[in-house]
Amino acid sequence: MTTSNASPRSPLWGTVEFALRASWALVLVAAAACLLIAGCGKSTKPNEVKYNIYRGVSHRIFIYDADSLALLDSIVRQQYPEILAASPDGRSLYVVDREDRYSYAALSKIDIESKQVVWRRDSLGGHLQFLSHGKELLSGANVLRPEDGTVIRHLPGSSSGMFGPSTGNLVASIKDSVVTIIDASTGESRGWMVPHLSNRMALLPRYARLHPDGRRVLILGLAWFVIGDMVTGQTLYESPLTVSSVEGEVGISNDGSVAVVTEPPGMLGMEYALSVIDLDRMILVKKFTDILARESQVRFLPDNRHAVLSGRADGHNGEPLRLLNVQDMTYQTTTLPPMDLHIDGGLDIGPRP
Repeated sequence: MTTSNASPRSPLWGTVEFALRASWALVLVAAAACLLIAGCGKSTKPNEVKYNIYRGVSHRIFIYDADSLALLDSIVRQQYPEILAASPDGRSLYVVDREDRYSYAALSKIDIESKQVVWRRDSLGGHLQFLSHGKELLSGANVLRPEDGTVIRHLPGSSSGMFGPSTGNLVASIKDSVVTIIDASTGESRGWMVPHLSNRMALLPRYARLHPDGRRVLILGLAWFVIGDMVTGQTLYESPLTVSSVEGEVGISNDGSVAVVTEPPGMLGMEYALSVIDLDRMILVKKFTDILARESQVRFLPDNRHAVLSGRADGHNGEPLRLLNVQDMTYQTTTLPPMDLHIDGGLDIGPRP
């Protein structure tokens, strides 16, 4: 018979031991949760990112608060800031200037905090769009290194602009009345279509933007706006334009649910229109003809509910900046720019540095 010297545990000690183990388990779970939400002692509510609106008017770039539309600051330029693109980190602004109404002067990188030019590249211009999460910059048909402006790739297609979603590398390009999807990171074609109306009548495309789904393309022609399916070649939606303008744009919310189509008049006295389209249901929500302005550019805020509207280089008095709510169809308006500034320029939105 074996005898043990260990004292027998009381039932109370077993209960205490179980409680201690359960408490330590809860502590470990809480610690892991703290690590997942960026550490204990910090609020679990994510920091709200503030955004700036950058707008070129004559020889200046005005900086607005995207929430209140309050004017925060401005950057003076020697030439006309025709096209703007804010970097994804909010620290830099890329600007295509014009010598006059008809020719590009150069592409420049500006440090927003110091307002100093980091680099300038002559003979570069066209629509600006960041690729590969900000690691590359598309300017017209050239892909550049944002750090120094070196051209690293030239893409086939339209030199006037290749337009795609705010993220990703796919863009829509127009050449010889054909819309092509191009992977800007490689220069390879990912499909093409000849846009047309539902009655098979040919459409002469002037502007095309790829939807975030990588399949639908929103196209402005001389007299029609259509949405085409790049896979089937079908026309999914069509609507006649109020004016036969070549200065309009299409803005798409980041979630791909809403599009705003601008139709600025080609000359004074012509009617102006702006359409809001539900892309989930493929229906026209509202067509504005009562906003007495000459907006041609449109950019969506990250909330997917507000579209910023601005003019571009019409040679007339500058117009106020507008913020359109695409849910309730109301809009806010900034004050007019100074009366000595007459030519509207570029527009873009970026996180506040």
